[in-house]
Amino acid sequence: MKKLLHAMSVATFALSATPALSDQVFVAMQCKLVGEKSDEEVIAAAKKWLAAARTVPGGKELRLSIHFPVAGGPPDADFVFVLRAPSFETWGRFWDNYAGSAAEAIDEAADEITQCSSGRLYGGVDIQPE
Repeated sequence: MKKLLHAMSVATFALSATPALSDQVFVAMQCKLVGEKSDEEVIAAAKKWLAAARTVPGGKELRLSIHFPVAGGPPDADFVFVLRAPSFETWGRFWDNYAGSAAEAIDEAADEITQCSSGRLYGGVDIQPE
């Protein structure tokens, strides 16, 4: 999860390049387990991190999901970490206050459990059927 810092740093640049239609922001990172760590340890660490992240200004509305591969070819990762904010404004407020927060401290300690590649920041639009 330490790579979360790198992934979130692109937020500043992405704000100017994101489609005007985006109504949600996502960060997705592919992650590998360290040593003999388990999926359960990842989930426990993610819950702890999210609880801390929601105390950061702008973090109250964050949503987090962990996605484990279940079918298909060989996985590129042991899991995908997906963090969602309801808007770029919310994301920016959270990111502006992340440095020095309890969530950042947990993020740095998570290297004992998982290693994540640098993520991507996405703007998303929910699609409704016609």
